[in-house]
Amino acid sequence: MATKDELRLAKKYLGDYEIVETGVGASNIIRCCCDLPRDEQYLSLGYCGSNHLPIGTVTKVSKTYRLFDEAMYGLEAFKFDDYRNGYELSKDGYPCYTSNSFVLGSFFDEPCIYDMELNYIAAFPIKLLGAIKIVSDNLDAKQYDESISKSDDELWAEVRTLVQEIEAENK
Repeated sequence: MATKDELRLAKKYLGDYEIVETGVGASNIIRCCCDLPRDEQYLSLGYCGSNHLPIGTVTKVSKTYRLFDEAMYGLEAFKFDDYRNGYELSKDGYPCYTSNSFVLGSFFDEPCIYDMELNYIAAFPIKLLGAIKIVSDNLDAKQYDESISKSDDELWAEVRTLVQEIEAENK
């Protein structure tokens, strides 16, 4: 989980799993992942923004891409389909674009999600089983703060179901 508030929620609802606070963004992910044992299995879980998905949507991530920040300043997004920038995580879910800053706009017509960590996690030499994202905002930083404070049992029941589904797929 990227923040202390996110970690607190995850521990409340998924306390039977070991949960790691990574911090927000690339440098924190690199620092955190360097210390992770390589022989363990991992699942990335976190909050995200979306251009079209409603707040509270819980979804798997199909593929993660690195979104270059200079592209976002002009609200021009570039897709990369090569191994250096895109990692397939599941046949289900939505594509996730990782940026170094909070994304406030999108030119994508199809539903997608945005975060600040996943593509860096996927690039690390760890066994990443998949990723689950909770839509906290529709590209609005104020919505993120409100969503975190309104997290509920039903939302986290959906998260647990997807965690268990990914575990079963990887046994």
